[in-house]
Amino acid sequence: MNTFLNVVLVLALLSTLWGTFTTRLASGPEGPIGVWLLVLFPCLLITVLLMTLAGKGLMSFVPGGRFVQVLTAVGIVIILGTAYFANLDKHNPLLSALLDSVPYLLLIGCAALIHRQNFSDPRVATWIAGILLGSTALVGWGFMGVGAFITLREKAAEDSQRYAQHQADEQTYEAQEFNEYRALPADAPLGAVLGFIWGRSETVRAEARERVNHWPELDDALIQLLDDKNNGAINYVASIYEKPPAKLAPAWGRMLEYQLSAYNVIQYEEYASTRESELRPFFDGARKIQQAGGDLRAQLRPWYELLHKSKGLDGLASSVKAML
Repeated sequence: MNTFLNVVLVLALLSTLWGTFTTRLASGPEGPIGVWLLVLFPCLLITVLLMTLAGKGLMSFVPGGRFVQVLTAVGIVIILGTAYFANLDKHNPLLSALLDSVPYLLLIGCAALIHRQNFSDPRVATWIAGILLGSTALVGWGFMGVGAFITLREKAAEDSQRYAQHQADEQTYEAQEFNEYRALPADAPLGAVLGFIWGRSETVRAEARERVNHWPELDDALIQLLDDKNNGAINYVASIYEKPPAKLAPAWGRMLEYQLSAYNVIQYEEYASTRESELRPFFDGARKIQQAGGDLRAQLRPWYELLHKSKGLDGLASSVKAML
């Protein structure tokens, strides 16, 4: 094992020396990629060295057994990677020299552990390794903790700002919607009022629904809108109109026919299931109208055949089949 560790130690030292020498040349490596190619090998070799020492339980200066020693090695690797990354900035010579020394200090600590028995007093080697590696590990994990804290704080601030902006936007939209609704003339057509029954503003939504519920000749107006392919009328009957009469059946049947033609392509779609929310109102309204005595079976049958052939719409097909 000592032979392996010594080989890795020497290779790590040589690659670190070469990386330091090359990055100090006037020309330097070719851009950031060249720099990373130079630091990759020493970083990798030192990591292998540290993990081997920790895995073999050779970091005796760390209490708590091998698991804690591995955590110590991870903390050292964190600060090693940080030093290499930060050293890309050469504008501060003093900081650059300090960062350059990090891998060498780590190698000295590793060498002390590997050759501990060659010291006249092995405790000296343990102290050297403990000071160099232990302090580096503490700095590494401290750096991680500070980084995590800053990241969480920034994320919380961003989320708070995003939520505040969302609330401000919602208030703006509601105010615009409220003004638009108030601007509707008393004789506005039903189609215009239906555009507000799902509004953001609770006040507008409630007033618009109440206005539609008391609309004179509501069913005749809905029939006209259904024939005009008005989606607001479809959704109103499907979701809000509690008991639409059988009188709507012919217009609803015509709506089912022209929608069938438009949606015929879903049988060829790979993700037809994503269309379910678009399609369901057609059949929710049909169910209400049939319960009132209307007969839409002739229009629903081809819909069942289409849904049965479409991927992911078996549940919707079953609900349509129940109405046949």
